[in-house]
Amino acid sequence: MQGGLALGVLGLGTIPTLLAYGTVLGTVSAKRRASLHRGLGTTFLLLGHISVTHELILLGFDIPHFDVPFYQPLA
Repeated sequence: MQGGLALGVLGLGTIPTLLAYGTVLGTVSAKRRASLHRGLGTTFLLLGHISVTHELILLGFDIPHFDVPFYQPLA
């Protein structure tokens, strides 16, 4: 029940962001939109690469990786 509620809240939280993204894309030229999509695609690939390499490192594989700073509020 809690998981379903969390997913519902997540879905409701993404609606304003997707609406704003669609509105902004409607006002941007096609050339700028293409470069925006290219940049976002590159960002998502980089984030995916970081996640996969860190997970493989946790499994014991020695893979070169980026040192990613992270926030530890209780440390």
